[in-house]
Amino acid sequence: MSDTFLAALALFLSREDLVTILARYGGRRQFLPTVKTFERSEREGAVIEGWRDGASYEELASQHGICERTVRRIIAKGRPNTP
Repeated sequence: MSDTFLAALALFLSREDLVTILARYGGRRQFLPTVKTFERSEREGAVIEGWRDGASYEELASQHGICERTVRRIIAKGRPNTP
């Protein structure tokens, strides 16, 4: 991690939290997703949760600003494989 990155983390985390992160991950090469990837992952989780709660494909598409085909793909990807 660069000193700039550590300084940025220090702005958002307490010293105790920063030390905990460094103790656990220090010295390793870490990957941080882009905001777009992070937000997509959150959206996909919300779509799957909404589907499990009984929302229709049409409702989910409207709520998340995506087409029904994308909703179906997200749900298919998130389902466990069943025989």
